[in-house]
Amino acid sequence: MADDTQILLLCYIVYWITLAFIVLKSKHKIRTIVLNLAIQIIYSMILLYNLEYNSAGGAGLAWLVYLMLIIAVHWLLNMLVLINKGFNNNK
Repeated sequence: MADDTQILLLCYIVYWITLAFIVLKSKHKIRTIVLNLAIQIIYSMILLYNLEYNSAGGAGLAWLVYLMLIIAVHWLLNMLVLINKGFNNNK
C-alpha cells in the first residue's frame, strides 16, 4: 500500500472512531450516522474521483491534501459536538 493511501486510511479511521463516540452519545443515533456518512460519501466521491482521474502534473497531491483537509474539518466539527455533549451531560 502506498504511503499516501495509508495516511488517507488513517484519516478515515480517526474520523470513524470519533463518529462512533458521537453516535454512542447521541439521542438520534440513526439520524446522526446517516447525516455524517452521507456528507462524507459526497465529498469523498468528488475528491477521490478527482484524485484518480484529474491528477496530471502533480495535481494529485493537491486533491489528496484537499481530501485530508476536508476530513480534518469534518472531524474537528464532530469533536466540537462531542466535547459540547460531554460538558452538557456533566451539568
